[in-house]
Amino acid sequence: MKLVPRNKTFRYMMLFFIHAFILLPFIYLPLELLFHAETSGGFCVALGSYLILISTLFFWIYAFPAHKRKALLAQSAILLLAIACFIYSYSVSPTGSSKDLRFSQKLSGQLSFNRARITNLVPEIDQLKLGTYVFRYLPIGINEKQMIRLRGLVLDVYHELMKDESFRNAGSALGMCYEDIFTGKRQTLHFYEYVPRNLKKTKYPVLIFMHGSLGNFIGYTWVLKKVAEKSGVAVISPTYGCGNWFLDPECSTIEKTYEYIRSNPELDSDSVYVACLSNGGTGLTRTIAKNGQRYKGFIFISAVTEPGIYDSSNFISSAKDRPFLLIHGDKDDRIPVQSITGFEESLKMINVPVKSRYYPDEDHFLMFSKRDSMADEIANWIEKR
Repeated sequence: MKLVPRNKTFRYMMLFFIHAFILLPFIYLPLELLFHAETSGGFCVALGSYLILISTLFFWIYAFPAHKRKALLAQSAILLLAIACFIYSYSVSPTGSSKDLRFSQKLSGQLSFNRARITNLVPEIDQLKLGTYVFRYLPIGINEKQMIRLRGLVLDVYHELMKDESFRNAGSALGMCYEDIFTGKRQTLHFYEYVPRNLKKTKYPVLIFMHGSLGNFIGYTWVLKKVAEKSGVAVISPTYGCGNWFLDPECSTIEKTYEYIRSNPELDSDSVYVACLSNGGTGLTRTIAKNGQRYKGFIFISAVTEPGIYDSSNFISSAKDRPFLLIHGDKDDRIPVQSITGFEESLKMINVPVKSRYYPDEDHFLMFSKRDSMADEIANWIEKR
């Protein structure tokens, strides 16, 4: 039997441990997902990824001829099991189709639905839950107690959402968020659309919803469908990467969304409202300054507002005679309530009709924690228009 010299054995062992150490950061995410996945698809992606990473360590055993055959068999078995995991995840992944005539998603330009994308193989409920474990290590200003609460709120919404086949099969837009973060690409139009066709209206007013940071959660459209059913509006939720709307000073995504509404005879382009959440406020204030007169009213939910924008002459002239609804939590430590009360005072100074609802015990995540109350507030406000 041919032996490997001792000095080479030591070198191979050192390289093995270096290799294993390098893998640790990449093993962390699959392991977290493995332990915390809510779905079988997410669990199998985690297991398959973990197995592939582990299988790479077997290459070092090939340096020892006596164990080469055993290593090859073990590595092959691990890789086959990993492939089986991904095949299963694909088999239960979203199809992109909807049997519910009320709900759909639209993709334009170079976008197309691909159920094999990792953001479809791992359902959005698992991506968001995993994020609440990963974010505790990042300087994003959310402490452990808030993260645990957010995790519970997300799971409450998504456990309900996952029971609806059409929403479950829609897939996730979070891939566009990740693409924006790592490549800066965010120009192609994608949106979720919910039209309450069961109401059998000739034309539907429209509520455009601008999402906040970290992307266009399908859970937002799920929450807003209650507004659609109660007030009779169609809800359109366009995606703009990870939500840095201030990087689009020409408001191109909202312009494209408005053009889609104009081209659709089922939608009433003369009765369009625009709502925003959190960082979406940077986009909505710019939209108002650019073309506010074409819209019927504006809704700010836990929103970022910028005095430099809403004090501008373009904003003031476009906002006149247009109603505003402001919804915020008094305990919001990400966007202090003082910023929105200051915005409200500025609007009142130019005689803009403003209605506000402040939740005394709520923080930045009231869209999920007070989703029914918030949806009723919006629906009632729209009905009065």
